[in-house]
Amino acid sequence: ASEEFSQIQTAETSVSTHLKGSLNQEYGYVEVPLELKYNLIDGRFRAHLITGFSTLILNSNEVYVENSEFSSDLGEANNLNNINFSGNFGFDFDYSLNENLYINVAPIFKIYTNTFSQDAGNFEPYTIGLYTGLNYRFD
Repeated sequence: ASEEFSQIQTAETSVSTHLKGSLNQEYGYVEVPLELKYNLIDGRFRAHLITGFSTLILNSNEVYVENSEFSSDLGEANNLNNINFSGNFGFDFDYSLNENLYINVAPIFKIYTNTFSQDAGNFEPYTIGLYTGLNYRFD
């Protein structure tokens, strides 16, 4: 008697591909400011000194990797506090177009505290912003 059998072999091959990509972190806050304005110049052109602080509430926290071929969500950063604070300082400039309509420019410096729940080294986050727009006052 003849015995027949077949043997199936599976060969695994490893293909190494080097893809360049980016590791990205995006986070956002809802800001609740409490600021005081001190009037420096009054008239058609107005200037104010702004000082105060803000409470910031974390509302977005995402870490992901992406390249030209794909994007993959890696989760959240685990070292961001849900609530942190900023000290705010700047100027507010208004130019009156008519009795109630103003063009506004406000350069503001903000330094953040209590941002991270773990040691971030000597990293001290801050922003320098330029806020602009039209203001309508209901007097």
